[in-house]
Amino acid sequence: MEEKHSEILWKVTLVLLIIALLGYGGIYINSILNPQRQTVVATAYTYQDSVESTGILVRSESLLSDQRPYSLVTAESGKRVAAGEVLGIGYESAADMERHRRMEALQQEIALAMQALSGAESKESTAERAEETSSAVLSLSGAVATHDTANLRYCALRLRSLVFENGILLTREEIAGLKSELSRLEAEEEGGSHELVSPASGIFTPLLDGCESISPAVLENLSVKSLKTLMAGHPSVDKRCYGKLITDYKWYYAALLQSSDCAGIRRGGTVELDLSAWRAGLCTMTVETISAESEGVRAVLFSCDTALRETLELRTASCPVVRSSVTGVQLPREALLSGGSSGSYVLVDTGVSERRESVTLLHEESDWVLVEGIEAGVNVVLP
Repeated sequence: MEEKHSEILWKVTLVLLIIALLGYGGIYINSILNPQRQTVVATAYTYQDSVESTGILVRSESLLSDQRPYSLVTAESGKRVAAGEVLGIGYESAADMERHRRMEALQQEIALAMQALSGAESKESTAERAEETSSAVLSLSGAVATHDTANLRYCALRLRSLVFENGILLTREEIAGLKSELSRLEAEEEGGSHELVSPASGIFTPLLDGCESISPAVLENLSVKSLKTLMAGHPSVDKRCYGKLITDYKWYYAALLQSSDCAGIRRGGTVELDLSAWRAGLCTMTVETISAESEGVRAVLFSCDTALRETLELRTASCPVVRSSVTGVQLPREALLSGGSSGSYVLVDTGVSERRESVTLLHEESDWVLVEGIEAGVNVVLP
Protein backbone atom coordinates (compact mmCIF):
# COMPACT_ATOMS: atom_id res chain seq x y z
CA MET A 1 0.00 0.00 0.00
CA GLU A 2 2.86 2.37 0.84
CA GLU A 3 4.60 1.55 -2.46
CA LYS A 4 1.44 2.43 -4.41
CA HIS A 5 1.12 5.74 -2.54
CA SER A 6 4.75 6.65 -3.31
CA GLU A 7 4.26 5.82 -6.98
CA ILE A 8 1.24 8.14 -7.20
CA LEU A 9 3.14 10.97 -5.47
CA TRP A 10 6.06 10.57 -7.87
CA LYS A 11 3.76 10.71 -10.91
CA VAL A 12 2.05 13.89 -9.64
CA THR A 13 5.42 15.54 -9.07
CA LEU A 14 6.55 14.60 -12.57
CA VAL A 15 3.38 16.06 -14.11
CA LEU A 16 3.82 19.34 -12.20
CA LEU A 17 7.44 19.57 -13.31
CA ILE A 18 6.45 19.04 -16.95
CA ILE A 19 3.74 21.76 -16.65
CA ALA A 20 6.28 24.21 -15.15
CA LEU A 21 8.80 23.53 -17.93
CA LEU A 22 6.12 24.05 -20.57
CA GLY A 23 5.10 27.32 -18.89
CA TYR A 24 8.62 28.69 -18.78
CA GLY A 25 9.14 27.61 -22.37
CA GLY A 26 6.01 29.46 -23.45
CA ILE A 27 7.10 32.62 -21.70
CA TYR A 28 10.53 32.40 -23.34
CA ILE A 29 9.08 31.88 -26.83
CA ASN A 30 6.63 34.78 -26.30
CA SER A 31 9.46 37.09 -25.21
CA ILE A 32 11.31 36.27 -28.44
CA LEU A 33 8.28 36.73 -30.68
CA ASN A 34 6.97 39.80 -28.77
CA PRO A 35 9.92 41.56 -27.08
CA GLN A 36 9.06 44.07 -24.27
CA ARG A 37 9.86 47.56 -25.57
CA GLN A 38 11.40 50.24 -23.37
CA THR A 39 9.45 53.48 -22.85
CA VAL A 40 10.30 56.99 -21.70
CA VAL A 41 8.08 59.71 -20.22
CA ALA A 42 7.76 62.80 -22.40
CA THR A 43 8.64 65.96 -20.44
CA ALA A 44 7.85 69.62 -21.08
CA TYR A 45 10.96 71.70 -21.71
CA THR A 46 11.90 75.20 -22.90
CA TYR A 47 15.08 75.54 -24.90
CA GLN A 48 16.79 78.93 -24.81
CA ASP A 49 19.39 80.01 -27.32
CA SER A 50 21.38 82.42 -25.13
CA VAL A 51 24.76 84.15 -25.23
CA GLU A 52 26.70 85.95 -22.52
CA SER A 53 27.02 89.73 -22.35
CA THR A 54 28.65 92.37 -20.16
CA GLY A 55 27.25 95.87 -20.09
CA ILE A 56 25.99 98.94 -18.29
CA LEU A 57 22.45 100.14 -17.52
CA VAL A 58 21.59 103.72 -18.42
CA ARG A 59 18.52 105.74 -17.42
CA SER A 60 17.27 109.33 -17.63
CA GLU A 61 18.43 110.36 -14.14
CA SER A 62 18.51 113.73 -12.39
CA LEU A 63 20.55 114.19 -9.22
CA LEU A 64 18.84 115.76 -6.21
CA SER A 65 21.05 117.84 -3.97
CA ASP A 66 20.72 120.22 -1.05
CA GLN A 67 23.02 122.99 0.14
CA ARG A 68 22.59 121.97 3.76
CA PRO A 69 25.17 119.36 4.80
CA TYR A 70 22.76 116.93 6.50
CA SER A 71 19.64 115.28 5.14
CA LEU A 72 17.17 112.63 6.23
CA VAL A 73 15.36 110.87 3.37
CA THR A 74 11.86 109.65 4.20
CA ALA A 75 10.65 108.56 0.72
CA GLU A 76 11.07 104.88 -0.16
CA SER A 77 13.32 103.74 -2.98
CA GLY A 78 11.37 103.03 -6.16
CA LYS A 79 8.44 105.22 -5.16
CA ARG A 80 6.58 107.13 -7.84
CA VAL A 81 6.55 110.77 -6.67
CA ALA A 82 4.82 113.89 -7.93
CA ALA A 83 6.32 117.33 -8.39
CA GLY A 84 6.44 119.10 -5.03
CA GLU A 85 6.15 115.91 -2.98
CA VAL A 86 8.25 115.81 0.20
CA LEU A 87 11.19 113.40 -0.05
CA GLY A 88 12.90 114.16 3.25
CA ILE A 89 14.26 116.93 5.45
CA GLY A 90 17.49 118.93 5.19
CA TYR A 91 19.38 120.13 8.32
CA GLU A 92 21.96 122.79 9.07
CA SER A 93 23.84 120.58 11.54
CA ALA A 94 24.02 117.12 13.01
CA ALA A 95 22.46 118.52 16.17
CA ASP A 96 19.43 119.69 14.17
CA MET A 97 19.03 116.23 12.66
CA GLU A 98 19.28 114.50 16.05
CA ARG A 99 16.76 116.97 17.46
CA HIS A 100 14.29 116.09 14.72
CA ARG A 101 14.76 112.36 15.33
CA ARG A 102 14.14 112.90 19.03
CA MET A 103 10.97 114.84 18.21
CA GLU A 104 9.67 112.00 16.04
CA ALA A 105 10.43 109.49 18.81
CA LEU A 106 8.64 111.65 21.36
CA GLN A 107 5.58 112.02 19.14
CA GLN A 108 5.29 108.26 18.72
CA GLU A 109 5.96 107.54 22.40
CA ILE A 110 3.36 110.09 23.55
CA ALA A 111 0.74 108.76 21.12
CA LEU A 112 1.29 105.16 22.16
CA ALA A 113 1.47 105.99 25.86
CA MET A 114 -1.85 107.83 25.59
CA GLN A 115 -3.30 104.82 23.77
CA ALA A 116 -2.07 102.47 26.50
CA LEU A 117 -3.40 104.75 29.24
CA SER A 118 -6.74 105.04 27.50
CA GLY A 119 -6.92 101.25 27.05
CA ALA A 120 -6.05 100.60 30.67
CA GLU A 121 -8.72 103.02 31.88
CA SER A 122 -11.37 101.73 29.47
CA LYS A 123 -13.45 98.56 29.78
CA GLU A 124 -11.95 96.95 26.69
CA SER A 125 -12.30 93.17 26.87
CA THR A 126 -9.35 90.82 27.25
CA ALA A 127 -10.19 89.25 23.87
CA GLU A 128 -10.11 92.61 22.10
CA ARG A 129 -6.79 93.50 23.74
CA ALA A 130 -5.32 90.12 22.75
CA GLU A 131 -6.44 90.62 19.15
CA GLU A 132 -4.85 94.07 19.03
CA THR A 133 -1.62 92.71 20.52
CA SER A 134 -1.54 89.93 17.92
CA SER A 135 -1.98 92.53 15.18
CA ALA A 136 0.90 94.56 16.61
CA VAL A 137 3.16 91.48 16.63
CA LEU A 138 2.36 90.82 12.96
CA SER A 139 3.07 94.45 12.04
CA LEU A 140 6.43 94.33 13.81
CA SER A 141 7.29 91.02 12.12
CA GLY A 142 6.39 92.48 8.72
CA ALA A 143 8.53 95.57 9.30
CA VAL A 144 11.51 93.39 10.23
CA ALA A 145 11.03 91.07 7.24
CA THR A 146 10.81 93.94 4.74
CA HIS A 147 13.57 95.99 6.41
CA ASP A 148 11.11 98.85 6.84
CA THR A 149 13.26 100.85 9.24
CA ALA A 150 11.00 103.89 9.00
CA ASN A 151 8.10 101.93 10.50
CA LEU A 152 10.09 99.61 12.74
CA ARG A 153 10.33 101.90 15.78
CA TYR A 154 6.63 102.73 15.67
CA CYS A 155 5.67 99.03 15.53
CA ALA A 156 8.00 98.23 18.44
CA LEU A 157 6.63 101.06 20.58
CA ARG A 158 3.05 100.10 19.76
CA LEU A 159 3.65 96.52 20.83
CA ARG A 160 5.44 97.70 23.99
CA SER A 161 2.52 99.91 24.92
CA LEU A 162 0.06 97.05 24.49
CA VAL A 163 2.17 94.59 26.49
CA PHE A 164 2.48 97.00 29.40
CA GLU A 165 -1.07 98.27 29.06
CA ASN A 166 -2.36 96.63 32.23
CA GLY A 167 0.38 98.26 34.30
CA ILE A 168 0.09 101.64 32.53
CA LEU A 169 3.36 102.32 30.69
CA LEU A 170 3.49 106.01 31.69
CA THR A 171 1.48 108.10 34.10
CA ARG A 172 -0.30 111.24 32.97
CA GLU A 173 2.37 113.32 34.74
CA GLU A 174 5.14 111.55 32.81
CA ILE A 175 3.27 112.04 29.54
CA ALA A 176 2.94 115.74 30.35
CA GLY A 177 6.73 115.87 30.80
CA LEU A 178 7.27 114.32 27.37
CA LYS A 179 4.90 116.85 25.82
CA SER A 180 6.81 119.67 27.47
CA GLU A 181 10.10 118.37 26.03
CA LEU A 182 8.51 118.06 22.59
CA SER A 183 7.28 121.67 22.71
CA ARG A 184 10.75 122.89 23.66
CA LEU A 185 12.38 120.99 20.80
CA GLU A 186 9.81 122.29 18.32
CA ALA A 187 10.65 125.85 19.34
CA GLU A 188 14.38 125.20 18.94
CA GLU A 189 13.91 123.61 15.50
CA GLU A 190 12.54 126.72 13.80
CA GLY A 191 14.94 127.66 11.01
CA GLY A 192 17.15 124.63 11.56
CA SER A 193 15.53 122.45 8.89
CA HIS A 194 13.48 122.53 5.73
CA GLU A 195 11.64 120.04 3.57
CA LEU A 196 13.28 118.39 0.56
CA VAL A 197 10.75 118.38 -2.26
CA SER A 198 10.78 116.68 -5.63
CA PRO A 199 11.33 119.16 -8.49
CA ALA A 200 9.41 116.98 -10.95
CA SER A 201 7.47 113.74 -11.19
CA GLY A 202 9.32 110.45 -11.58
CA ILE A 203 10.72 107.43 -9.75
CA PHE A 204 12.77 108.36 -6.67
CA THR A 205 15.67 106.42 -5.19
CA PRO A 206 18.38 107.39 -2.70
CA LEU A 207 20.78 104.88 -4.34
CA LEU A 208 23.70 106.71 -5.93
CA ASP A 209 26.71 105.29 -7.77
CA GLY A 210 28.23 108.33 -9.49
CA CYS A 211 27.18 107.21 -12.99
CA GLU A 212 24.10 109.44 -13.09
CA SER A 213 25.78 111.71 -15.67
CA ILE A 214 25.68 108.87 -18.22
CA SER A 215 22.46 109.77 -20.01
CA PRO A 216 20.80 108.08 -23.00
CA ALA A 217 22.20 110.89 -25.19
CA VAL A 218 25.74 109.64 -24.42
CA LEU A 219 24.85 106.33 -26.10
CA GLU A 220 24.36 107.87 -29.55
CA ASN A 221 26.78 106.47 -32.12
CA LEU A 222 27.84 103.86 -29.59
CA SER A 223 31.04 102.00 -30.46
CA VAL A 224 33.07 99.28 -28.80
CA LYS A 225 35.70 101.84 -27.77
CA SER A 226 33.23 104.37 -26.31
CA LEU A 227 31.36 101.66 -24.39
CA LYS A 228 34.59 100.28 -22.91
CA THR A 229 35.49 103.81 -21.81
CA LEU A 230 32.12 104.24 -20.07
CA MET A 231 32.43 100.91 -18.28
CA ALA A 232 36.03 101.58 -17.18
CA GLY A 233 35.20 104.86 -15.42
CA HIS A 234 35.49 105.23 -11.65
CA PRO A 235 33.00 108.01 -10.80
CA SER A 236 32.57 109.55 -7.37
CA VAL A 237 29.34 110.48 -5.60
CA ASP A 238 28.68 114.11 -4.70
CA LYS A 239 28.13 114.22 -0.93
CA ARG A 240 25.59 117.01 -1.31
CA CYS A 241 23.25 114.68 -3.22
CA TYR A 242 20.65 112.75 -1.26
CA GLY A 243 19.04 110.86 -4.14
CA LYS A 244 18.03 110.92 -7.77
CA LEU A 245 14.90 111.07 -9.88
CA ILE A 246 14.33 108.81 -12.89
CA THR A 247 12.15 110.81 -15.23
CA ASP A 248 11.53 108.20 -17.94
CA TYR A 249 10.41 104.58 -17.61
CA LYS A 250 12.51 103.63 -20.65
CA TRP A 251 15.99 102.39 -19.75
CA TYR A 252 18.92 101.07 -21.75
CA TYR A 253 21.41 98.23 -21.58
CA ALA A 254 24.61 98.87 -23.55
CA ALA A 255 26.51 95.59 -23.81
CA LEU A 256 29.58 94.01 -25.37
CA LEU A 257 28.93 90.77 -27.28
CA GLN A 258 31.18 88.53 -29.30
CA SER A 259 30.57 89.15 -33.01
CA SER A 260 29.77 85.46 -33.50
CA ASP A 261 27.08 85.74 -30.80
CA CYS A 262 25.31 88.57 -32.64
CA ALA A 263 23.91 86.13 -35.20
CA GLY A 264 20.13 86.33 -35.02
CA ILE A 265 20.20 89.73 -33.29
CA ARG A 266 18.99 92.46 -35.63
CA ARG A 267 18.23 96.13 -35.24
CA GLY A 268 14.56 96.69 -34.41
CA GLY A 269 14.14 93.09 -33.26
CA THR A 270 13.60 91.86 -29.72
CA VAL A 271 15.47 89.54 -27.37
CA GLU A 272 15.08 88.51 -23.73
CA LEU A 273 17.57 89.76 -21.13
CA ASP A 274 17.88 87.25 -18.30
CA LEU A 275 18.01 89.23 -15.05
CA SER A 276 16.96 86.32 -12.84
CA ALA A 277 20.02 86.88 -10.63
CA TRP A 278 18.48 90.21 -9.61
CA ARG A 279 14.88 88.95 -9.25
CA ALA A 280 13.76 90.83 -12.37
CA GLY A 281 13.39 87.65 -14.44
CA LEU A 282 13.28 87.85 -18.24
CA CYS A 283 12.93 91.35 -19.67
CA THR A 284 11.93 91.89 -23.29
CA MET A 285 14.49 94.22 -24.88
CA THR A 286 14.37 96.04 -28.21
CA VAL A 287 17.61 96.14 -30.21
CA GLU A 288 18.37 99.83 -30.84
CA THR A 289 21.80 99.73 -32.51
CA ILE A 290 24.60 97.28 -33.32
CA SER A 291 28.07 98.76 -33.74
CA ALA A 292 30.82 97.82 -36.18
CA GLU A 293 33.09 94.97 -35.16
CA SER A 294 36.28 95.69 -33.25
CA GLU A 295 38.64 92.87 -32.28
CA GLY A 296 35.86 90.31 -32.59
CA VAL A 297 33.44 92.29 -30.38
CA ARG A 298 30.40 94.48 -31.06
CA ALA A 299 28.59 97.04 -28.88
CA VAL A 300 24.85 96.40 -28.86
CA LEU A 301 22.34 98.85 -27.40
CA PHE A 302 19.08 97.44 -26.01
CA SER A 303 16.08 99.33 -24.58
CA CYS A 304 13.23 98.34 -22.28
CA ASP A 305 10.19 100.04 -20.74
CA THR A 306 9.43 97.50 -17.99
CA ALA A 307 11.14 96.32 -14.76
CA LEU A 308 12.52 99.79 -14.02
CA ARG A 309 11.97 99.52 -10.25
CA GLU A 310 13.47 96.01 -10.12
CA THR A 311 16.69 97.20 -11.77
CA LEU A 312 17.30 100.42 -9.84
CA GLU A 313 20.19 98.85 -7.92
CA LEU A 314 21.91 97.67 -11.11
CA ARG A 315 24.50 99.63 -13.05
CA THR A 316 26.97 97.13 -14.53
CA ALA A 317 25.89 93.56 -15.13
CA SER A 318 26.96 90.32 -16.77
CA CYS A 319 23.90 88.38 -17.88
CA PRO A 320 22.62 86.10 -20.66
CA VAL A 321 20.92 87.51 -23.74
CA VAL A 322 18.29 85.02 -24.92
CA ARG A 323 18.19 85.29 -28.72
CA SER A 324 15.29 82.86 -29.10
CA SER A 325 13.38 80.25 -27.12
CA VAL A 326 11.03 77.41 -27.94
CA THR A 327 8.84 75.23 -25.72
CA GLY A 328 7.89 71.66 -26.52
CA VAL A 329 8.24 68.06 -25.36
CA GLN A 330 11.72 66.66 -24.83
CA LEU A 331 12.52 63.09 -25.93
CA PRO A 332 15.63 60.98 -26.57
CA ARG A 333 16.72 61.27 -30.19
CA GLU A 334 16.05 57.56 -30.89
CA ALA A 335 12.35 58.01 -30.01
CA LEU A 336 11.83 60.18 -33.10
CA LEU A 337 11.01 58.02 -36.12
CA SER A 338 10.73 58.94 -39.78
CA GLY A 339 7.66 58.08 -41.80
CA GLY A 340 9.02 59.05 -45.18
CA SER A 341 6.61 61.40 -46.97
CA SER A 342 4.31 61.42 -43.93
CA GLY A 343 6.96 63.13 -41.79
CA SER A 344 8.20 62.37 -38.28
CA TYR A 345 6.29 60.39 -35.69
CA VAL A 346 6.62 58.66 -32.32
CA LEU A 347 5.01 55.55 -30.85
CA VAL A 348 2.90 56.24 -27.77
CA ASP A 349 2.34 53.37 -25.32
CA THR A 350 -1.37 53.27 -24.39
CA GLY A 351 -0.91 50.38 -21.95
CA VAL A 352 -2.69 47.98 -24.30
CA SER A 353 -1.10 48.80 -27.63
CA GLU A 354 1.13 51.32 -29.37
CA ARG A 355 -0.34 54.36 -31.12
CA ARG A 356 1.45 56.26 -33.85
CA GLU A 357 1.46 60.06 -33.33
CA SER A 358 2.76 62.58 -35.87
CA VAL A 359 5.07 65.24 -34.39
CA THR A 360 6.90 68.37 -35.54
CA LEU A 361 10.60 68.74 -34.80
CA LEU A 362 11.31 72.06 -33.03
CA HIS A 363 14.94 71.66 -32.01
CA GLU A 364 17.53 68.91 -31.90
CA GLU A 365 20.77 68.21 -30.07
CA SER A 366 23.18 65.28 -30.28
CA ASP A 367 21.22 63.07 -27.87
CA TRP A 368 17.76 64.65 -27.54
CA VAL A 369 15.04 66.40 -29.55
CA LEU A 370 12.27 68.89 -28.84
CA VAL A 371 8.95 68.23 -30.58
CA GLU A 372 5.31 69.28 -30.56
CA GLY A 373 2.26 67.19 -31.31
CA ILE A 374 2.06 65.09 -28.14
CA GLU A 375 1.35 66.00 -24.53
CA ALA A 376 3.88 65.93 -21.73
CA GLY A 377 3.50 62.93 -19.43
CA VAL A 378 2.72 60.27 -22.04
CA ASN A 379 4.91 57.15 -22.38
CA VAL A 380 6.82 57.06 -25.65
CA VAL A 381 8.22 53.79 -26.95
CA LEU A 382 11.94 53.56 -27.67
CA PRO A 383 12.74 51.29 -30.64
